[in-house]
Amino acid sequence: NGPHFISIDNVNKYLFVTNIQSGWVGRYSSTSNEFIDKIMVGNMPALMVLNENEQKLYVSKMMTMSTMEQMSSSITVIDYSHSIEMKLENQIELGSPSPHAIAINKKMNEIYVATYEGNWLFKINMDLNSIIDEKPLEPFTLDKSVKNTRLKPIQCVYMDDNLLFISCEGGDWGSGSSSEAIAGQVQMWNTESMSIVDTLQFSVKNRPWHIIN
Repeated sequence: NGPHFISIDNVNKYLFVTNIQSGWVGRYSSTSNEFIDKIMVGNMPALMVLNENEQKLYVSKMMTMSTMEQMSSSITVIDYSHSIEMKLENQIELGSPSPHAIAINKKMNEIYVATYEGNWLFKINMDLNSIIDEKPLEPFTLDKSVKNTRLKPIQCVYMDDNLLFISCEGGDWGSGSSSEAIAGQVQMWNTESMSIVDTLQFSVKNRPWHIIN
């Protein structure tokens, strides 16, 4: 099924696994490792963050699966408060292709999502389950719906003082007769003002991937 990413709820003792090739998210006991249940979210479930208090799981969906008719552009919200059956609670539509990088703040009232094929950053209020701010990762295009695989953000992590770090793979990019080698980079954002603070540039041969704080 293509296990891709793991998130652990240390309060309620659950372990979650996204299966990127099949569209399933599985839940296990983190103490016994026993399988509990699974739920279909479709469209290549990638990374996850969770709210242990509310027992909600937020799943990004990286790209459109071949069996899916529509492009992936939403975040899936899963309620896992029931001990034996997870339930799909909501889909948060972003309007930008292939959400992948996802992080949650310390207060657990906001999540941040960057789209791999859109190069946009979104701030989502978890109580409202809706977008409250959105910004492009670079001023290349102001249309969030356009497929734009230039920076290709992979993962983001939230730090104290409203700082968000985003790893961007970069690599060769082309559009029509135009082509460019995009350097891998890590961007630092202020989540309060939703503005970029600084960028650490690597070479075009380096492709920053997973990061931890």
